[in-house]
Amino acid sequence: MEKSKLVTLLKTLNKKELNELGLFLESKFHLKDGTALSIYTHLKKYYPEFKASRIEKQRIANLLSKKGKKITVQQLKQPMFKLTRAIEDFMLWKTIQNSSHDRDMLMLKTFQQRNLNKFFLKKVEEVKDDLEHNQEDDSNYYLNSFLLNQIIYRHSRMQKLATTTDSLKTQADSLDLFYCSTRLREQVILLNRGLIVKEEQVDLAFVDEIQKHLKKDNAISKVPILRIYNFFINCLSDDKYYEKKEYQSIKQLIFDNIFSFPKREQRNIIILLHQYALKLYNREEEGFLEEQFIICKFGVEHKILYEDNFIMPFIFFNLIQVACELNKTDWASQFIENNINLVAPDFKDNIKLVSKAHLSCSKGDYEDTLIYLRDVDYKKNYYFDLIIKTLTIRCYYELEEHDVLQSYLDSFYAFVRRHTQMSPYIKERLQNYLQFVNKLLKFPYHSKFNKTDLIESLSNEENIYFRTWLNQKVSELPNT
Repeated sequence: MEKSKLVTLLKTLNKKELNELGLFLESKFHLKDGTALSIYTHLKKYYPEFKASRIEKQRIANLLSKKGKKITVQQLKQPMFKLTRAIEDFMLWKTIQNSSHDRDMLMLKTFQQRNLNKFFLKKVEEVKDDLEHNQEDDSNYYLNSFLLNQIIYRHSRMQKLATTTDSLKTQADSLDLFYCSTRLREQVILLNRGLIVKEEQVDLAFVDEIQKHLKKDNAISKVPILRIYNFFINCLSDDKYYEKKEYQSIKQLIFDNIFSFPKREQRNIIILLHQYALKLYNREEEGFLEEQFIICKFGVEHKILYEDNFIMPFIFFNLIQVACELNKTDWASQFIENNINLVAPDFKDNIKLVSKAHLSCSKGDYEDTLIYLRDVDYKKNYYFDLIIKTLTIRCYYELEEHDVLQSYLDSFYAFVRRHTQMSPYIKERLQNYLQFVNKLLKFPYHSKFNKTDLIESLSNEENIYFRTWLNQKVSELPNT
């Protein structure tokens, strides 16, 4: 009973919805079976845990038998089925109540089926107006436009009204935009995930055709969401892709139109833009450390890079990290003090500690950095453990604790190599960092290392932690 569909559905309801369900069922229009209603009344007592021993079928059958004629477990099957169907109806009703568009589309179909032409046409105008005034520039908008035009077209055919070429073209255009925007978005997700977890080669079939179509159709190519995702596909599918003017144009397009996209899409787009800026920074394209800061700051200030009304914890830390690399330490310090309470309680203490640790490290206060890192609860998230270790390495190097550092590097490298849950992207990034610090450490003792080779080696490495700091340390080495 505990794992039944009936109980599983009840577990998804909040307390208010559970009470509303009771009123829904008691109306007797939705549930006419008294036994089914009695089962609901019994189950409700054990919400939300629904302890197995309290809701087993035999116990329910015994309790119901005491109130009337004897009921067997087998006889519970039909009323439980009816109760489950009634709960599904309630959930469907709640969904319609919470989505005015879905309600309107169902209303249109109802008017159409009942030949209520006057009401149908009036509702069509209302839905059109609502779509235009509440437009979210994504694939759902184009899907809804297509579905609306499809209903209008079918209604015209049923009513033997004249259908114009324009109405058919509008329907076709909406379908094209829906397909193109959805296909491009999904392709971007696949390509991005492939870069992070090194999945097998992503097939670009059909996407190439969409991109050709965008080049030919000047009107459709100006649709913001299509331009944005087309740009990201080019970036993600070609490691060397970079056009400065196009990047600036797309960034401005995103900043100007971001609030016309649904919230779920706003965050994805800003994160993609930030990742691309990071990629270009790692390729040592000029100005892209500053670009990371601008993008991340924009996302936080406009509450885009938020989750459940809190700043995403590692976005907070990333913003501090980039600010410190840009020598904006005063800004970073003020940001921590003013905004740390906007981090979710589960992460707040740790994020404050690692942020202050990074700030102290940037100021050259390495002893303070190690003190902050000592208090971080690394068990909360393995990424905290990585932050602790990577910053500790910087501190040991700066404090010239060479013997301790060498031992730390060796053990951390073994840890990274053995780690099974770490993404290949992060693993490669860490290994490159550890190997390069090891080269810095051994530089004074090995004639085979020279400064020019180290500069070139770092310049060619596109996936590495703390590039700015490493560049600084290389520049401080004596010429050989």
